[in-house]
Parts: sequence; C-alpha cells; structure tokens
Amino acid sequence: VRGLVLTIRDDEVRQDLRRRASRDPLTGLANRSLLAERIAACTGEVALLYIDLNGFKPINDRLGHAAGDEVLVEVARRLVESTRDSDTVARLGGDEFAVLLEDVTMPEVIEISNRILEALTASVEVAGTSAQLGASIGIAYGDGSESGEALLRQADLAMYEAKGRGKAQYVAYEPSIGHARLQRLELVEALRRAIDLRELDVVYQPVVATESCRIAGVEALARWQLDGTEVPPEVFVRIAEDTGLVVQMGELILDQVAHDAPSLREAAGGPISMSVNVSARQLREPGFVQVVERTVRAMGRTALVLEITERQGVANDEQVLAAMQTIAAMGVRFAIDDFGVGFSSISYLQDLPAHVVKTDAALAQNIDRDERARAVLRAVTVMANSLGLDVVIEGVERQGQLDAVRDSVDAPFVQGYLLHRPMGHETLLVAVRTNRRRAATGPDHDEVLVPTA
Repeated sequence: VRGLVLTIRDDEVRQDLRRRASRDPLTGLANRSLLAERIAACTGEVALLYIDLNGFKPINDRLGHAAGDEVLVEVARRLVESTRDSDTVARLGGDEFAVLLEDVTMPEVIEISNRILEALTASVEVAGTSAQLGASIGIAYGDGSESGEALLRQADLAMYEAKGRGKAQYVAYEPSIGHARLQRLELVEALRRAIDLRELDVVYQPVVATESCRIAGVEALARWQLDGTEVPPEVFVRIAEDTGLVVQMGELILDQVAHDAPSLREAAGGPISMSVNVSARQLREPGFVQVVERTVRAMGRTALVLEITERQGVANDEQVLAAMQTIAAMGVRFAIDDFGVGFSSISYLQDLPAHVVKTDAALAQNIDRDERARAVLRAVTVMANSLGLDVVIEGVERQGQLDAVRDSVDAPFVQGYLLHRPMGHETLLVAVRTNRRRAATGPDHDEVLVPTA
C-alpha cells in the first residue's frame, strides 16, 4: 500500500467548516461576511450599530498583542451580554465590532446602545493591571432594502461623527453626516499637505510673573490658514491627533521653536523659557526622544518646557513615562496643562517628572466673584508648592482676576489675554524687549519660570 485517498462525506464536518469560515477565530463572533448575509436576509426594520473601542491601541502597544487579544475577547463577551439573543454580534476586525438588531424599535436601539456604552466603560483587568476602555457607536437604520455594505458604511460614518463629538456616545446616521465626513477627509489631506510644505505658523503667548508682570516664558501655539481662512486650532489639532499627523506637526513646531530661540533669548537679555504642547501619542513615538534632543541642542541656553494635558492619563503608560524620564534628564521641564479638570490627584503628580502645573482656564473664570473658586485655586497652589512645582494660572482675562490671584491665590505665574495675546515672532521680540526694560527697574526682576543657569 503506497497511500490512501480519504473522501469525507459528513454533514457535521461541512457545517463545522462553514462555521469556521463565517466566525471570527479569536472571539467566536460572526465575521463581516456572515454579518452581511444576515443583513441581506432581513425583511423588516433593522438597526446596525458600528462600535469602535476608545483606548485600545495604547493597551495593545503597552502590554502586547496577547494582552490586546484578552481585551478583545472580554469586549466580545460584554457585547453579547448587553444584547438580545436574537441580535447578531460581529467582529469586523481590529477593535471594531458591529451589532445587527432585527425587528427593533428606536427606544430599544437607544436602550441597547446605552447598555453597551456602560458595559464597555468598565475597566478591564489584563496582564496584572487595570485598563480603561470606552466606545463610540454609530447607528444606521434600515428597512431591509439596503445592502450590508451600504448599512455598514452609514453606521461607520455615524461612528466617526460620535468620535468627533467627544467619544463615549452614540450618533445616528443622517445624510449630512456623510457630507461632513467627506469635508473632514478633505481637511485631513489639506493638513497633511500643509505639514509637508511647512505651511503651519507658530505664534507665542507670554507667561508672566504675577506680581511684576515680567515675561518669564512663552508658549508656542500652532496656527493654520487654509485658502486664506484660519482653521480653528481645536479643529485641526483634533484631526492631527486622530490621524497621527500630530507626530509630524509636533516636530515641525519644535523645529520652529528651535529656530526662534536664540533671538528670543537675546531680546530677553537673559533666561527665558519656551513651552511646546505635546501629546501622549508623540511620547510613544520611538524617535521622539531624539527629536527633543536635537531641539534642545539647537535652542542653546534657552530652556524648553513640554506641556502635556492631564486628560491623556500618561501616568498609567510605562512607555510614555520612560520617554518623559529620558527627556527630563536632558534638562527639559514638563508642565501639566489644563490641571484641575481630569485626574487632579497628588499621586498623579508624584508619578510624573513634572515641574510646572498650569491650571485649567475654567478654574479662573469666577475667581474675582466667587470665594469658593479662589479657594480651589489656592488649594492647587499650596499642593503644587508642597511638591516643589511652579504654578501658572491660565485664563486671566480681567483685571479683577489678576487682582484675585495676587491677593488670594498667591500663584507665582499667570497667563491670559489681559496680559498678552498670542503674537508672531517679530512682535514677540519687541514685546519682550519692552517688558524686560520696564521690569528691570522693579523689585521682582529676577523672577523666571526656568532655572537661571
């Protein structure tokens, strides 16, 4: 006997092969192909939920793909528990899932969507650590006449709209969303070209000593004009974050700051700092430490401060913390921006190589009218001082606010439109020269936000 030919004619085997071809191998959920078949077979009112996880990529990057797979399996379990037995839960790929709801009313769709959001907001225990998740959901309604791909496309567009509105919510598809999505894609490509051609501008807003109003440092802010119209920073910065363009944009800003640093120090006639906003995504980039090192060398004796918002939860990211420690060892200072609206805990500050706390502008909104508002800022200042941190009160736009900081808060530095608005480099040089000449005759002429060395 030189060999055997085995022919299997078994319905169970064929069914098993078919099941494997229509199921996601990791989670056991329906795959995209089976979901499309189920949609095509629908004859009544349906709703399709397109679900994208928030915060999954950092978990995958930090803890590895095996941990990421554990999270996806747990997410699949929670989705099944949050839906009805008659619903089809599918994994579309990566961290994207879908749920097909058949014979469903709009109130039921809303109820199920809320259950899913609540289930996916709860933390996940993985690799010995607690990981925080979230989700954005896009909803598309159909009557059985739509193809699976058409319904998926509409739900996908609605999901991106939900992410754009701040994540952790659901949005139902409307035709206007499709138009807005197309506009956003066009804006992404325009921003990509602007970065490649170095068409973004950098303006600077001074940070001043509270008592003397002496300029101690400046914050670099990106500005972009498209076809002669200024695009709001909150719009293009969010796009840059969502698409990863923030890495190239951040490098462009650091290059400009390094170029402007020598003339700024000359205008100041001594120590002055330059602050640049960075994101956790930049700090996770393997080459970012080298970019900062190059910037520091080019800036010479002008001090660099990197601002990172506390909302990004960097204290729980070992990769980000390692990058921050390496950068801090170069003499670069870190400022925690928008402090007071996120975690705002002493342990958070203890975990980071932080040197400066910049309070969120909302905290200063009513300090000239409300004793409790003053008390909050005073408490933040006392806490920061006990940790050896400088404090900058942001959002000072009225004389009453400045007076309140001086009389009741006792924070050493302030920033806001009352003092200086953002300005171009040449205007900044004039402002710094004038400011330093005036402040040099006052009693607080040695106040600086950076070490004097």
